[in-house]
Amino acid sequence: MLTSDNYIVRGQLEPDAHINFYHPKSGNTLTQGEIGYLNIVTVCREDSENIDRCQRSVMNQTSTDYDHILIQTEGDPDKNKLIEQHMHLFKGKYVLTLDVDSTLEDKELVEKLRRHNEDIIYHNGSAIVLNGIFQEHFGELDLLVSQKHRCTRSFI
Repeated sequence: MLTSDNYIVRGQLEPDAHINFYHPKSGNTLTQGEIGYLNIVTVCREDSENIDRCQRSVMNQTSTDYDHILIQTEGDPDKNKLIEQHMHLFKGKYVLTLDVDSTLEDKELVEKLRRHNEDIIYHNGSAIVLNGIFQEHFGELDLLVSQKHRCTRSFI
């Protein structure tokens, strides 16, 4: 498992889950106002074989204007439940959920994202969603993403 000092343990979520927070500008501390433009959220088991690869792909971004929120559990995670319970932690303009067995192949994703102002932005098969819409419509995101008339959207 990656033991980067840059991942800050932010707290115990429930008896068998905790959250780690990575913000590339802040090193080992997170100060008020240092909130990334993009929140990348990953939910996984603590013993997942793919954590290192996923974390490295996020840390390889050329921009530092993002946060990686890593929610880890001892058992099989209920991804949607954990995201819904803790979305108050998502403070960036956009939210991307990244599965632990996935990687961010585009090292310039954050920079490309800044050139757009739509509600939903598609990139390599993933939907990057405006935070307010993400939080308001989390339970129906799949439906919202498929309904072209309800949101502005673009592809990068």
